[in-house]
Amino acid sequence: MALIEAGEVTVGVLALPVCEQIAVGWRGGGAWLHATGLAPRRIRTRKLADPTTPTITLSRFHHASDLDALLARLPGHQALVRGAGLKWVALADGEADLYPRLNTRMCEWDIAAGHLLLEEAGGQFRDGQGRAFRYAQGCKDWRITAFLAQADRDYDWYTALQLGV
Repeated sequence: MALIEAGEVTVGVLALPVCEQIAVGWRGGGAWLHATGLAPRRIRTRKLADPTTPTITLSRFHHASDLDALLARLPGHQALVRGAGLKWVALADGEADLYPRLNTRMCEWDIAAGHLLLEEAGGQFRDGQGRAFRYAQGCKDWRITAFLAQADRDYDWYTALQLGV
């Protein structure tokens, strides 16, 4: 669930019932993980240790040939297969480096909460052309065709992976 104001996500909440956790973030307030029986803790992304061996979050069910081509350019990658919200939390909490979706039919509401959590934890979210994503801009059917979410906002994955070229 997310609140969008003037094209930007200002509040995001991801419920992770399988882990008995809730991830919460708000613009300027950081990203926080609440787990049953534990005090809430602030979560942060990690710096990329080695661009030849990134940990990449992948979907259990959505795998396309363009993603296979991207993964082939990173033969040393480690795959972290997770369900929906768990991919975002893995990035925001320093378990993973990259979440690529190069050919997707996701809607804005599918990614808004994760987008905010990632950025508040120190990461970066870009559209398929490498631009900052703006919400509610009247796009056709609210679909997102591609995106790249990354833990280390200082590393240029678009150039490294030759995306958008």
